[in-house]
Amino acid sequence: VGWLWFVGTFVPVIGIVRIGYTTVADRYTYLPSIGLFIIIAWAAEKLIGKRIWFQRVVATLAAALIALMMIVTSLDLPRWKDSGALFASAVNVSPHPVAWNNLAYYQISRGEYAQAIESCNRAIETNPEYGQSYGNRSLAYAWLDDYEHSKADYDHAVKLGTRPIQPVRKQNMFSGNTVSQAISNDPEEAWHLFAALFKLEPQSAESFRGRADMRFKLSDVAGALGDYDRAIQLNANDPLARTGRGNAHASSGNWLAALADLSKAIELSPTNAASYQNRAAIHFKTGDHAQAWSDLDQCRKLGGTPHESFLRMLSEASGRKQ
Repeated sequence: VGWLWFVGTFVPVIGIVRIGYTTVADRYTYLPSIGLFIIIAWAAEKLIGKRIWFQRVVATLAAALIALMMIVTSLDLPRWKDSGALFASAVNVSPHPVAWNNLAYYQISRGEYAQAIESCNRAIETNPEYGQSYGNRSLAYAWLDDYEHSKADYDHAVKLGTRPIQPVRKQNMFSGNTVSQAISNDPEEAWHLFAALFKLEPQSAESFRGRADMRFKLSDVAGALGDYDRAIQLNANDPLARTGRGNAHASSGNWLAALADLSKAIELSPTNAASYQNRAAIHFKTGDHAQAWSDLDQCRKLGGTPHESFLRMLSEASGRKQ
């Protein structure tokens, strides 16, 4: 009976059927151990029988064993003090990315951001494909106001299939700061919402351009223009920033500024067909139909396909067939 109990309750937790990320855990022995104690208790009863002296010896040994187990249990209790102690003990016994990651999350909740980053590093060393560690490390960098590292880890986490960072309203236990995150299933939009709540500021031209693109997408033209300006200040030869700022100027009706930026974008990247179509639209708005057609012709030569609706409008306005 004891053996059947042990085998019957142990089989579901030996790893054939995996439960989440956990393959080994103390709790998996709780129910199976009952079967072992049934074996010991019933076997002892058969062996001892009615021999009084044997009963006394076994009872003494059992009492000593129970006392020893109590001492060992008391020595083991400190690692169950809190999540930090538990997962620190877990990684010392058997380093595992989930244990390292859980330790990092606990450290973040305590405001121990540098330690959390180090724990995430250990998790990533153990399994470079474990996206949640990149997500936690991104969160730790965010608390340290490090936009660039936080964004890089966020992008990598999303690339590995981790959901965009969407923390609910939560108070940091150490600093007392409260973060409330708006939810978006668009990874880029979710990042910028996340960064805005942490008041993270970009440091590189690429990051300013990325935030400008998202602000423009969200119809924040003024904010987008400000970020495009900073991106271009940091890297004046970025054709994407020039194109983005040109489109933002166009959306606000500043045709001359739009034309200047789009022309510079073409100068920096003369083989980008889309840039010619963008500039053609500005020429159309300013009434320069000949230049608009010239840009569309160049767009076609580079393999681009002008929008049919734009071609119809330009044909009607200029009197030239498509």
